[in-house]
Amino acid sequence: MAKAKLWIEKAADMTERHAQKHRPDQGSIVCASGISPSGPIHIGNLREEMTVHLVAEELRRRGHTVDHIHSWDDFDRLRKIPASVPKEFEKYIGQPLAEIPDPFDEHPSYADRFISDFEQSMEQLGVEMRSIRQAKAYRNGAYVEQIKLALEKRAVIFDCLVQYQTEGRHEESLEARREKYYPFQIYCHACNRDSTVISNYQADTATLSYACTTCKHEATFSLNDECPGKLVWKADWPMRWHFEKVAFEPGGDDHGTPGSSYTVGKEIIRDVYDDVAPCFIKYAFVGMGGATKISSSSGGGATPADALRVLEPAMLRWLYVRRDAGQQFNVEFGDELIRAYDEWDKLSTQVANETASEKQIKIYNTAKHTATAEVRTSDTPVSFRLLSSVADIANGDLKQILRIVGDHLDDHEIDKDSLEPRLSCALNWLEEYVPTDQRTHVQASFDQTTWDQLEEQQKECVSRFIEMADTQWDLKNLTSLVYGVPKLSLGFELDSPPNDDIKTAQRSFFVAMYQLMVDSETGPRLPTLLLSLGQERVLGLLTPPATPSAANLG
Repeated sequence: MAKAKLWIEKAADMTERHAQKHRPDQGSIVCASGISPSGPIHIGNLREEMTVHLVAEELRRRGHTVDHIHSWDDFDRLRKIPASVPKEFEKYIGQPLAEIPDPFDEHPSYADRFISDFEQSMEQLGVEMRSIRQAKAYRNGAYVEQIKLALEKRAVIFDCLVQYQTEGRHEESLEARREKYYPFQIYCHACNRDSTVISNYQADTATLSYACTTCKHEATFSLNDECPGKLVWKADWPMRWHFEKVAFEPGGDDHGTPGSSYTVGKEIIRDVYDDVAPCFIKYAFVGMGGATKISSSSGGGATPADALRVLEPAMLRWLYVRRDAGQQFNVEFGDELIRAYDEWDKLSTQVANETASEKQIKIYNTAKHTATAEVRTSDTPVSFRLLSSVADIANGDLKQILRIVGDHLDDHEIDKDSLEPRLSCALNWLEEYVPTDQRTHVQASFDQTTWDQLEEQQKECVSRFIEMADTQWDLKNLTSLVYGVPKLSLGFELDSPPNDDIKTAQRSFFVAMYQLMVDSETGPRLPTLLLSLGQERVLGLLTPPATPSAANLG
């Protein structure tokens, strides 16, 4: 019986067959990705990158030489202003992203601002890619011969596109529109906007004439001398497949439907460049929290850098590895983040204990290792639930955090470096994503009002706990006591098995303890809270002040 394969392995199989059939003499298998740096590059865009990276890595593991090329589409026009950019930048709409200044004067261009952040995150994730800046490639004339061919065969491109268009949308006849069609968009020499209309192309001299509808500038130039424009998207993509000899490139759901970029691109690369389209798989969108789709131009949503502030790099990779490319999912930044860490730790333990399935081992190893290196995780695997809870109680105090974690692990030599990057992830999560009203706020002193409102059984349990904990202040004994004291109050032994009455008494006792210490009916795990606050402070919060005797009153 054939073993089940990961989606990554299936895509690699397909790419191998494609390369062997269509590019047998090529020295490397080219896998391509591309992103337009129109604004903050979000975790939705990361799926494009990770899909290609993971397939490229699988091919490398099989012994292939692989070239993961990444196109920065910085010669795209600025379409709209994301929320993170000043509104005054609307004046640059229509200009190429690479030629607009950085809004905050920290990078060479608008595009560089967003590219720089993303590439730093890719290094942390172990993604190796060869970046191609499309503005430079176009301006330097890299694609001039391919552009000439597209212009000479513009009627072919038009016919490929028009078959998917709704009839009756245009006032002009099909023939008139075909005659006027040019699959090339020029940036005006005067205002550098793409609001230009081409009026003529002379193939023998590669000369184009145009007029700008914004500034009214008119000009004629030859592609042999300069290239101040780019092919329209649906012609640009197949041109680059041909130019780079791409064997694999995925796309979002919207690129794989009838009449979409890939469907049309397959025809254009065949009919214009006498070549074949690369292997293609559709990937679903990735959201943040409850969002179903993140638009890369909107300015809202989390970037990979944001995610890496709360997720270990290997764990962020794991979120993309474990789900089929076509499966939509959210990267959670709320309480579900703790559950995700628990799942990751469980998988890590299963792999270490050799109880994981073959598929689980593949997923884990792909997340934790590239073909040549290991992706960073914490040396000491302390649960995120514990770290975040301790960091919350200790209010971020590193010395306190290390002391409490050391008590939990029975390792008092533990240091900060061994807990990284998870410790920083926990601290960042607390500060950036946990609302203030959900943080732990320790009482300043004993709360007499709360004490007076407790039931007698609750008071009895608290007093018994204080008495018994005096010489048992360690994690094991505190855990035994917080569950055992309510049993004693009902006449059971400390180690008696729980029943409904015991569980009720335990819940009542926990509520009393939390109310006295953190003014809430819930909180961090009680033993963790007690260890974190320390014996002296806990006793101060749980012990009523002594009542003056009658003799002293006299």
